[in-house]
Amino acid sequence: MGRAEAIEYSGFDHKRRQVIALGVPSLGMVPLRWVKSFYEMRMPTNRGVVHIYCEGKEVGDARNDIVARALDWQAQRPDTDMLGVFFLDDDVLPHPEALVKLMSHNRAIVSGLYFMKYQVPTPLVLMDEGHGVVSWRPGEVLECAAHGMGLTYIAMEVFKRLRDETDLGVDQFGNPAWFKTLKDEHVLDARGQRVISNYTEDVYFLKRAQALGYQPAVDTSAQAFGWHWHQRERRAYPIKQWAEWTEKGTITWDGDNGAQVVWGSELAVVA
Repeated sequence: MGRAEAIEYSGFDHKRRQVIALGVPSLGMVPLRWVKSFYEMRMPTNRGVVHIYCEGKEVGDARNDIVARALDWQAQRPDTDMLGVFFLDDDVLPHPEALVKLMSHNRAIVSGLYFMKYQVPTPLVLMDEGHGVVSWRPGEVLECAAHGMGLTYIAMEVFKRLRDETDLGVDQFGNPAWFKTLKDEHVLDARGQRVISNYTEDVYFLKRAQALGYQPAVDTSAQAFGWHWHQRERRAYPIKQWAEWTEKGTITWDGDNGAQVVWGSELAVVA
């Protein structure tokens, strides 16, 4: 081969790798139904997934542990972008498309829909201080004051801003206290007066995130739905829909004016 008149070369680095932390807080009693649902979940295309488990800690401390380890994981890999944390509690049975569906909204905070373990059907959605959701239409993205954290995607920027721009303090293990369960604690209200406060760790986190301008929301579609499994009772909540699902493979929601919404084929292989 002869020499060229001139040589022009340009080289480009590969795109930065993007990953998601899948965080599972647990007390160590994981039902086989959950394992099945976990294995069937579809992961986002062209995204890596890092599994982070925390067993034995109180749920707020466990979530702090997961977020801290996710941030540490990225810090040790400067060529990698950690996009966010997907919390999946060990008693929530997700739809196979749950994570992909939640990420499709490009929201900083978004949860799937699941219900409290109450006899009266009660979605884990709060519309204002201490009050549950009054009504919702299956399929909508419902903006709210707070929601459960057991089926939730949160962008990493939220945790970083809370750490860098607010006085988080630390939990008993020395991690930033993004989450904290308040039980009969004395705090200052908006007028500077001391009041007794009780918050679950999810409400505590979301109130602080809202102060930075982030809006919590719940995707109420079939693909973002999760069963809340009760291991001792060997059934999931809401009970009426669980009974229908196990018998017919459908889920029916009662709407306004007697209208009903029936989920069928879109349920795929839920639970």
